[in-house]
Amino acid sequence: MLEYPSILRYTESMRQCENPLGADNQQERSILTPDFLAGLIVGEGSYFLGVSRWKSGSMAMVAGFSLRMNDADLIDRVQEAFACYNLDLYRNPAVYHCCHSISVAGNKRMRQHLDFFLPLLAGNKLAAAEVVSEFVDRRLQLKSRELTDEDVDLLERVRAINGPTRRRVPIEILRAYTRRPSGRGRPKGSLGNIESGLHGDMQRPAEMTGPVLLGE
Repeated sequence: MLEYPSILRYTESMRQCENPLGADNQQERSILTPDFLAGLIVGEGSYFLGVSRWKSGSMAMVAGFSLRMNDADLIDRVQEAFACYNLDLYRNPAVYHCCHSISVAGNKRMRQHLDFFLPLLAGNKLAAAEVVSEFVDRRLQLKSRELTDEDVDLLERVRAINGPTRRRVPIEILRAYTRRPSGRGRPKGSLGNIESGLHGDMQRPAEMTGPVLLGE
């Protein structure tokens, strides 16, 4: 069920876009409006801070967005709309041929995405997106991937907004990592390869796109 149906100005809420993906094949079908896309995100999307571990043992955090649905045609149209509005995304492989999703990751791509959607979001999705936006701004300013205590603070905030997820890296492990002696790798007992911050069964696509999450 959608979280805030009142913001979904779905009905006839579409417009034509010049040269969407393969316009000759799309027969100039209407493109989903920003309001429509924001409504989908509020109802079905997720903004998160992902935790990943390199083979060297070092840990990293990256901002991400994911939208997962069973409706392949609607996901296709979301992809077309993102292209129309010059927004980057990654189309994830279908899970069991019935679940389709798109994701966005990397600080520069997420900054572009958030600048577009933040004014249109509402409720918990807006709150989570604002925390993710703080993280993105810090990373772009610092130009560093080093995991810090401030990053872990933001992760705690976005976790509190998004609620329980699977395979969370415990906060105490992340704190121990950020406070380790200089030059040391991950602390003993550190577990988990990736945490996406997605809810429930939305975790699987995030696990599949782990390598992509580290890109910028």
